[in-house]
Amino acid sequence: MTLNSKQQRQEFMPVYDGRKAKIKGLWKRGDKYYARLKIAFPGEDSPKVRRIPLKATTVPSARKAQLELIVKRDGGNTITRQRTPTLAEFAETYTERLMAGNRKRPETIKSERTHARFWAGSLGKHRLHVITAGMITRALDKRSGNGASPRTCNLDLTILRNIYREAMDDGLVDRNPCLSVKWRKPDTKKRNLVTAGEFDRLCQGALTTSKNGRKFVDFIRLLQFSGGRMSECFRLRWENVNWELSQLTIGADGNSKNHTGRYVDFNTSLEDHLKDMYQRREEGTEWLFPSSQRGREKEHSISFRETLLMARKESGLEHVWLHDTRHHFISMSVMAGIDYMTIAAWVGHKDGGILIGKVYGHLANEHRQRAAQKLVLGSAGIIDGGKAATG
Repeated sequence: MTLNSKQQRQEFMPVYDGRKAKIKGLWKRGDKYYARLKIAFPGEDSPKVRRIPLKATTVPSARKAQLELIVKRDGGNTITRQRTPTLAEFAETYTERLMAGNRKRPETIKSERTHARFWAGSLGKHRLHVITAGMITRALDKRSGNGASPRTCNLDLTILRNIYREAMDDGLVDRNPCLSVKWRKPDTKKRNLVTAGEFDRLCQGALTTSKNGRKFVDFIRLLQFSGGRMSECFRLRWENVNWELSQLTIGADGNSKNHTGRYVDFNTSLEDHLKDMYQRREEGTEWLFPSSQRGREKEHSISFRETLLMARKESGLEHVWLHDTRHHFISMSVMAGIDYMTIAAWVGHKDGGILIGKVYGHLANEHRQRAAQKLVLGSAGIIDGGKAATG
């Protein structure tokens, strides 16, 4: 029985050197070179003899690649399969494991899934072991060119690092190409301080245009007077308000950004606002901001986005976002001369005020300089007989 040309090309043939001597462990099938080695792929208990395809087009380059594999194996390094999962496949596996293992908060997993989908769409068809730092950089360049901020690109890179770290733990790859990709430099645009008067205008716009205006005003005032984050304040219950100690506990449920609760001491504005809200609270509700959505009567509100957009348009303050209330609170605290450590404790920074000093320190300097200009200490020199002594 004779073999046709296609069957002959599919046979593994030994490879010979320039002196016509057979090279041990080196084979060729068609135009492809293979190294025959006894190795264990990741996840296997014992090594097996198998042929590993080589990226070589000549006998010398094939011999070199074969020797590199032998050195790598003998050094205890991982030799990956040529058909590792695609990035899209393993990114889905990664996020599913996060959910199944309850490894991170649901909001964090949701965010990571969003960034993982970006990678699935840009590099998802490529297998894990073939993706390079250059491919990752070009994908981020394209994303940035489409309008993504440096912060978004850095978050993309962080999530891809997490995915590759998981793949390395599984033994699928022995390198993380993300580690040599440079972080994007964040925007350093100066953030304008939204004044108390502008917040007044925004609140008036909400009362004028939205049926949820009153609740929106209560919410934005609480943010403005406490420096709390939006997601944290939506979950506040009346049991978190300690009238005796004059404190508001934020993050008592452990779901704050830093997973711990903190105490915000009452300032006059915060105390008066909470007392006013308490007098107008809905009977039988535990939430400061109970949901008005049908079917969610026993839950808290989750968004005031539509009301915010209407209020911004009505007031002509299109540049204002709810997070500006936190910036306002910190800025006013700094300009009031309150020490950075205390402010950091109020707003939930774990660095003892270092970040506040870096970002808001100029406000304290400007405030002190303005205060110095108001200080009058009398005329220069020493008055002696109606004339200033000069010597």
